[in-house]
Amino acid sequence: MAEKSKANTKGVQLNLDKTFKKGLLEGMNVDFSGFFGETDEKGDYNTAPPKKKEMNVGAGFTTKGGTKVRITHSQSKAESNPYYPKREEKSTILTIGKSFKKGGKVKKAYLGSFIAGGPNNQSNKTYRKYYKGMV
Repeated sequence: MAEKSKANTKGVQLNLDKTFKKGLLEGMNVDFSGFFGETDEKGDYNTAPPKKKEMNVGAGFTTKGGTKVRITHSQSKAESNPYYPKREEKSTILTIGKSFKKGGKVKKAYLGSFIAGGPNNQSNKTYRKYYKGMV
């Protein structure tokens, strides 16, 4: 009979986000996220570590112009078993990105305009009402 293994992860995750609407930081979005947890592995022939503690935190912001900056730090500590040595991992990552807006003004449809589609690819009054302002 095949050996069965089992993994249980328990932890706490927190996500906070705030967009400022007034003042010096108007239009800026600030966020924070974090995870703190532990994984228990069970099974006689399980190659994964029996216990692993994990921590991951990150903070970032997005400017009104679309520039995104985020820093994330992760670390974990794992116990050893016959197949897996004791191990500690750490990483810190800085991410910088920019969003570019594409296109120009979108023309609005008005009741009476022809929009292809609808039943049998024909325009009808109900279909035009549904898409009013979406094209």
